[in-house]
Amino acid sequence: GIEAKDTEGNLDIDTGSGSVDLTRVRATSLRVDTGSGSVRCESVTADEIDIDTGSGAVDIGAASARSVRVDVGSGSVDVALSREARDVYVDTGSGSVTLRVPESIGADVDLDTGSGDIDSELPITIQGRGRGSLKGRIGDGAAHITVSTGSGGIRIRRA
Repeated sequence: GIEAKDTEGNLDIDTGSGSVDLTRVRATSLRVDTGSGSVRCESVTADEIDIDTGSGAVDIGAASARSVRVDVGSGSVDVALSREARDVYVDTGSGSVTLRVPESIGADVDLDTGSGDIDSELPITIQGRGRGSLKGRIGDGAAHITVSTGSGGIRIRRA
């Protein structure tokens, strides 16, 4: 696998298979592309985080980023967001998605699951609800959060 700790500067990691483990990384742009293997990020500060993996879990803890994009073919996603988050997009073909957000966050949310439940610890003002989908607003709606999973639940938790 690939491991990076205490690094500064843009990171662009591309690997066919193997895990990626990043700790205390500061970057303008952080891009990880892996065919198969889990991705773990802890204490990452970046303007944008972009993670793409064919199969494997993605776990982002304590991420300070304005833009977070996670695209997973198969695997669960767990992302802890900071108040700086403005644009968050998570898509997994199969696997559950957990977002941990500060109570003070404001966001328009668009959540969609093919099979699975949607559960939020934060109050969402519901603007539209369908089978496996929910559109709504948390707080002032300053950020945009889009989550889509083919199969698996979607959970929004207090960070």
